[in-house]
Amino acid sequence: MNLVKQLERNAREYPNKPAVIFRGSRINYSELNDLVDKLAGSLMEMGLKKGDRVGLMLPRNPQLVVSFLAIAKAGAIVVPINYELAQKDIRACLTSVCPLCLIVSTSFLDTARRAMPPDFQIPIIEIGDVVGERLLWSAMLTKGKGSNPAVDIKDDDIVYLNYTSGSTETTGIALANRPGGSVQPGSVGKPCASYEVMLVDEDGVELPADEIGEMAFKGPAVVQGYYENTISNQECFRDGWYYSGDLARKDDQNNFYFMGRKNGMMKVAGLKVYPQEIEQVLMDHPDIKEAVVISARHKLRGEVPKAIIVTTNGQGLMEKDIRAFCRDRLAHYKMPRIVELRESLPKTSSGKTNKKALAEEHV
Repeated sequence: MNLVKQLERNAREYPNKPAVIFRGSRINYSELNDLVDKLAGSLMEMGLKKGDRVGLMLPRNPQLVVSFLAIAKAGAIVVPINYELAQKDIRACLTSVCPLCLIVSTSFLDTARRAMPPDFQIPIIEIGDVVGERLLWSAMLTKGKGSNPAVDIKDDDIVYLNYTSGSTETTGIALANRPGGSVQPGSVGKPCASYEVMLVDEDGVELPADEIGEMAFKGPAVVQGYYENTISNQECFRDGWYYSGDLARKDDQNNFYFMGRKNGMMKVAGLKVYPQEIEQVLMDHPDIKEAVVISARHKLRGEVPKAIIVTTNGQGLMEKDIRAFCRDRLAHYKMPRIVELRESLPKTSSGKTNKKALAEEHV
């Protein structure tokens, strides 16, 4: 059962059941399927065919749902584009996937136009209150045939290309803390039904409880691969498993604890040090609001952990206080050798601490 078949089944069996609820308005499954058919028909009349890409620059609203499903029903591939990215990053995304067209909210139209590669001549379909001779999403719904496009959609056809900075969105919901179940502090959960999760060492050998290793996943919503990236596909997909590059440990109850990225691991005098482990210890301090650990060069040890800290309500912590706090909680080689106090930490567009920016300060 794929996404398109599921929509069509729901439209037949539950035509009046709400499919989309948004700010007090409702679209039932019959109405949703009709809108999807009309937009899919119009896109196909524009020349969209199976396997083509369509870029979306839309907020989370009903038009996003309809557009996503219409592209899927036409057998094409949805490419969400983060409109908060820098212009050069949006341009790189467009150059990489070469979409047949873009569906863009009027609010992001200028962003889309500025980011368009110079040699691109692709239609932009606008959603919003606009005037003039433009290609409008609402008009495409009006002129669409409304009949099922009847494209042969296979269950393993690609429907979605997602640009992500890590492996968070590549595995579906593979680990979760179940409602009503016991939750261990710091745990990201246990494997969900239909998923397998294992920890492996650098040779791919499965590790027992309480050992830190790379997480590998197997399950129904794990991604098929990286788009046109043969090297990454060879490195990350082996024997039906996805090797995430995320480091974790598990306890004897099969609770998993995230420890950081594999490529973020340090070698301090030849010993493995995981920044996430140090950060977790630091965040247990009552006067620490934010903490990030990065690698700093060292003449004798090669590299050492550097802690960059924001205190709670501007509390005046001393470096010696922080080291004293860590002394009984970390092995000596894992201790932060450098401690820096700041008023704030740089953030990415998604609100996460920008470790890359901090690391570049120390290159």
